[in-house]
Amino acid sequence: MIRKHLKKLAALLLCSLMVFNMTACGSGNASGGSSSSGSESAKATKIRLAFPTWVGYVPLYIAQEKGFFKKYDLDVELSVIEGLGERKMALSGGQLDGVAISGDSLVNLKSEGMDVKLVYMLDNSNGSDGICAKKSIKSPKDLKGKRIAVEENMCEHFFLLKVLEQYGLSADDVKIVNMNTADAGAAYVAGEVDACVVYEPYVSQCKKRGANTFLTDEYKIPLVDVIGFESGFAEKNSEAVSNFIKAIDEADQYWEKNEDECAQICEKGLGISVEDCKYSKSVLSIYDLEDNIEMLGTEDDPGQTYQIVQDASDFYYGQGVISKEVKPDDLIDPSFIRGLAESK
Repeated sequence: MIRKHLKKLAALLLCSLMVFNMTACGSGNASGGSSSSGSESAKATKIRLAFPTWVGYVPLYIAQEKGFFKKYDLDVELSVIEGLGERKMALSGGQLDGVAISGDSLVNLKSEGMDVKLVYMLDNSNGSDGICAKKSIKSPKDLKGKRIAVEENMCEHFFLLKVLEQYGLSADDVKIVNMNTADAGAAYVAGEVDACVVYEPYVSQCKKRGANTFLTDEYKIPLVDVIGFESGFAEKNSEAVSNFIKAIDEADQYWEKNEDECAQICEKGLGISVEDCKYSKSVLSIYDLEDNIEMLGTEDDPGQTYQIVQDASDFYYGQGVISKEVKPDDLIDPSFIRGLAESK
């Protein structure tokens, strides 16, 4: 897998640059796009962030579209890069300042030696992710010996391994076909695999084609999405990171009160249909600043955020997915949330 990435390195770096140019949201948009002019441009802190196609990242586009980033003197460049490997290369190569990513995937990056910090919890799947399988597969135990398309070291991989474990199975009992989530859904629809592990809107698309589904809410397995920044960037731009969190929190509140408009923003930014955006929003649990304060806990009594990181590290290490355990204190930077809590 490493050799495969090395072979593609030059192409991926070029593709990343192309993605940045083509998908950066709102360039030249008077309502808060990523390009400003004059004195505003001089004082704005630039933040380059990438993520895959996922409804939980809509607040980023809302903050851009409605001017919340601009309000806090931020020049934010949003890029959709589907593959984790490509995002990792862009982040390690200095082309990104941060990522929106699943919590367990950030644990993986940290274990691999990337200097990243978790600063904010975005959402919990709550049934928005799942295994989609042929009708003949009535239960996850029937996955034994089957070909399953899933992106390794992503939250879907984490979910698959967790579900298999509940049925006395492991990765050795199935045939994992490693590919990004969009391709996994397409491979399943094309009949190239027996099952895929995907998130919305791909889950709904598979269900429309008659797939049996086994979803995160059924198995009580938390899959969370987070914001992670490169440590050096977060340290040098602490005020900007705090302001970024404020902007996302305002976007969360706006989404709650203006779902129809935000579904349009979702479609424009992420290419997910209005219908799929609305459905996913109805299932997804969105975390705002108050939720983050509660989940972070205190220094003496750490909260759920620390437990989620610890559980992901313990599980992946036990499965042999990572070779180095990750301590929550090494990944989570609580200073931003606690600083905002104190200022409320």
